[in-house]
Amino acid sequence: MVIYSLDIRQTVHASSDIYSEFLAIPSYPTGGNPLSVSVYDVAGDGLKNIIIANYSNKKVTIYTTSVNGNLEFHKEIPVSGHPSGVTAGDFNHDFIMDIATSNLNENTMSVFLGDVSGNYYENIYKTGSKPIDIVAEDMDGNGFRDNIVVLSYAEDMIYIYYNSGIFKKVGTGEAPSSIKVYDVNKDGLKDFITTNSKENTVSIFLQNLEGGFNLSNNINTGTFPFDVILGDFNSDGITDLGVTNLLEGSVYLFTGLSNGSFVRMQALNEGLYHPSRIVSGDFNNDNMLDIAIADMNGLNSTITIYTGSKDGFISHPYQLISGVNPISIIAEDITSDGILDLLVLNEQSHNIIVYQGNGDGSFGPSNTYPAGNGAHWVASGDFNLDGNADLVTANIGSTDISVLLGNGDGSFKSPVLYDIGTTVHAVTPGDVNGDGILDLVTANFLSNKITILFGYGDGTFLIGHKYIVGSSPLLVRIDDLNNDGINDLVIPIYGNNFTTVLIGKGNGSFMYKAFLFSGRAPSDVAISDIDNDGIKDLIISHLFTNYITIFTGNGNGTFFKKGNINVTGGQHSVLIKDINSDGKNDIVGSLFYDDKIFTLFGSGDGSFSNMHLYNVGKLPSTIALADFNNDGFDDLAVVCELDNVVTILTGQANGNFSYGADFVAGSRPAALVADDFNNDGKTDIAVANWYSNDVSILLRK
Repeated sequence: MVIYSLDIRQTVHASSDIYSEFLAIPSYPTGGNPLSVSVYDVAGDGLKNIIIANYSNKKVTIYTTSVNGNLEFHKEIPVSGHPSGVTAGDFNHDFIMDIATSNLNENTMSVFLGDVSGNYYENIYKTGSKPIDIVAEDMDGNGFRDNIVVLSYAEDMIYIYYNSGIFKKVGTGEAPSSIKVYDVNKDGLKDFITTNSKENTVSIFLQNLEGGFNLSNNINTGTFPFDVILGDFNSDGITDLGVTNLLEGSVYLFTGLSNGSFVRMQALNEGLYHPSRIVSGDFNNDNMLDIAIADMNGLNSTITIYTGSKDGFISHPYQLISGVNPISIIAEDITSDGILDLLVLNEQSHNIIVYQGNGDGSFGPSNTYPAGNGAHWVASGDFNLDGNADLVTANIGSTDISVLLGNGDGSFKSPVLYDIGTTVHAVTPGDVNGDGILDLVTANFLSNKITILFGYGDGTFLIGHKYIVGSSPLLVRIDDLNNDGINDLVIPIYGNNFTTVLIGKGNGSFMYKAFLFSGRAPSDVAISDIDNDGIKDLIISHLFTNYITIFTGNGNGTFFKKGNINVTGGQHSVLIKDINSDGKNDIVGSLFYDDKIFTLFGSGDGSFSNMHLYNVGKLPSTIALADFNNDGFDDLAVVCELDNVVTILTGQANGNFSYGADFVAGSRPAALVADDFNNDGKTDIAVANWYSNDVSILLRK
């Protein structure tokens, strides 16, 4: 069988219209281990560019902002080193912006001189040992950002490179981790501020009239100060500062006094774990500085917003779900609407997220609804017969499921919980007793049973029969397998390596029909007619084998094992649909541990060939097919669990896919469902977020 492997995330060289299709927080792919981001107009077209230093693959990625705030890929520049920081300035006075990176492992900086055609030419200069940060500034007041400041972590030194060829060094505290350039004492001269991670201090160096720098203050901080901001937080006209203490889980705010000294005003620690970077800005337009903190906590990483006042920063902060381990944050008006937005660079999920400001201190659409403890699965249906799509979640952190009734405008009522009495891995809606009302069937992972909940038609349910089906059932699929007009059940049994088939009697009860042995840890089953004989067939995926298994239906609820198809890795989910419009069903699935989507094209006789592989984010799990961009072709949505995003792949007429967009979900998104939640005729997406115990709604615009 021919296999086509496409690295669509790393070769995306254009923006996608999909970003404009959803009212959601967008995420954009970067290179490997991005460490630094800056915002400048390097193209000279009046649009802001996002410049990203990617440490592991030694590249600089440049995006251009569009008028609606979306980012469009502009350019990628190879770097002769592992860049840890990036900045921009006009270093040769030709009125064309240049780019500079600090290269951590090589003890160098790369200066990329730009030309009128948008090309960049690299020049390499030696720096101190372990250059961790870099800033371009107008240090000598000549009107050009032509001076480069490099911070040497291993040498405890600031290196200053002037356009004139003059070179200076300034000693810092031990193991400096970040540097800012700011006129601290408002004398018109740029000063230096460094965080010194090993001695737990912040140092302030004031520039004198001769261009030298004098140590003005050494301020004691918390453990491992990592970043610093400066601004007038209490509106007294004197510079204040804030410091993130990475290993203490706190931020210290210091008030500046008229004599040039600083006193600690406030310590913020609510909701913080490992605060890395910090920015300030007036996010709610009250003429007071607020702060946003990038907090590194793996899949539970957040952006924490504290609102400022004259009496200090208000506690009970507002938090945004970020990517994995945010390492850099910038406050900038990306959309040119006069409202500050946030750009967050995430090292471990290899993406940059744009949170558009609303002007009231919040960011992005309000699209998250509480579900239950460990919301691990989500499904949709009209449970109360009002014409609106409702949601149900399986909550793996408890023993219940949650029903969220839809309001028809994309919002949902508070969840109603039903205690199943055991851990529920998944829940599926379907009419199992023939009354025209949706019921629910749960897969109870620890009790080896399924539970039937009968719907009343008003959005409430009665807990009914339970059936033992095998060790650790993962989910339930509902369909009519024997063409008697009654829904039957198919349940992949993770712990026994078989799939259980129950035939419905029409009154909500079931009888055992078959146990289909396939491969190790069956994870999902897709039901459809793959050989055009009018009888439902099964495709079973497996989490720990490299193949899917085909069972053709006999028409009476029993099945014949036709064979296996190698798909190169363990699978989480599988779907059957005609994706190339040839009238023959195809297969789409997710390779959970290989971070890929696979497709197989059907021949109409039950055989499949021409497998295509598409790279996506980390741990792709559940998938959905729908036309998200109204071009007449099915697109694919997939949850990437370790990136906290939903990825959209745009479908083409021939059944192939290209990279579309990433959108931020909650913490550890585990499942999704596609449906129209606001009755506008467009397909939306709901995402169950395992770690943040909620559901994210991605509405189409």
